[in-house]
Amino acid sequence: MLVVANLGQKAVTGTVRVDLAAMGLRNAAAVNALDGRPLPLSGGILSVALKPTNFALVEIDGNAADK
Repeated sequence: MLVVANLGQKAVTGTVRVDLAAMGLRNAAAVNALDGRPLPLSGGILSVALKPTNFALVEIDGNAADK
């Protein structure tokens, strides 16, 4: 689980580099853990659009290819 937050006063799209290999994951996917919507995760780069003073709780699923 990751918490990605926007503490600013403007909407932003944040990117987070996730070292999937260090986490022992491959073929991973990311979802918003609060509403189940998928989030873009490509090459270990997670993108999250956030409204001002808001956050996202992100679940990284390492078994995405098995589903």
